[in-house]
Amino acid sequence: MKYSLDMHLHTRKSDGNLSYEELFSMLSDEGIEVLSVTDHDSTGDADDISGIALKFGIRYISGVEISSFHSGGEVHILGYGFRNNDAVFENFISQRFEARIERVKEMIMKLNKKSVNISFDEVSSQSPGPYVGRPNIAKVLFCKGLISEYDEAFSDEYIGNSAYAYVPPDKCESIKAIEEIKKAGGLAFLAHPGIYKSNKSFLKGMSVSDITHLKENGLDGIEVYHPKHSFMDTKRYFEIAKRLKLKISIGSDYHHGTYVPIYKKVPIDVLKEVYIWVSELNYH
Repeated sequence: MKYSLDMHLHTRKSDGNLSYEELFSMLSDEGIEVLSVTDHDSTGDADDISGIALKFGIRYISGVEISSFHSGGEVHILGYGFRNNDAVFENFISQRFEARIERVKEMIMKLNKKSVNISFDEVSSQSPGPYVGRPNIAKVLFCKGLISEYDEAFSDEYIGNSAYAYVPPDKCESIKAIEEIKKAGGLAFLAHPGIYKSNKSFLKGMSVSDITHLKENGLDGIEVYHPKHSFMDTKRYFEIAKRLKLKISIGSDYHHGTYVPIYKKVPIDVLKEVYIWVSELNYH
């Protein structure tokens, strides 16, 4: 077996560039057999997604990436294998989505106060669907010539995590996101821990004490393998996952451009481990 899977992908339902059909077609050509679409604060239409996956011979697992707040900063929690059409969970995700819209409006207002003249209509027009987020603000800043490079938007001058105009997710604690995923029958994973800023250590990335706290409150695993993780990030979080007996996940966090299958960079014994917990979830 190739153990070809990808547990972190985005579509036009959030900040990706491809439709489900386009994404699944591309991944099928790349030989991906199992995947989860984890759009931001959006679960999509499970029946439609399942039908498209079946068409391409892909085993699909329900997924979502929830924006939350933990230890003074923004943290993303990935949910896998939750029940489709769970009314309580869908209501929670809907509330997260509405909060996302209000958050973007507040960031735009703060930018306006700094004489950065953009509007919510301009920002929302940069998304093919109802999703809005910081990437849409970045696109508007770039298109209007206010920045010379897309990534410049995420600096302290505009909407970086330490910028005046940055607005963190509302006080939806990561523990709350974990709790809601678990109540819907899913598994909760910490997304890309290496990219966060720790307030408790000189090291970049989430501290072991914070991860331990999340585990004590239901966290099932860590996304150890991620494109933005350095070799040392991967080694560190692999060791933390083993020490805390947390499951390991892998994800490309694909949004647009050339797709690079991250599973090809993962040792076969680790891929087998991931396949075990994934195979215990319900496929759709």
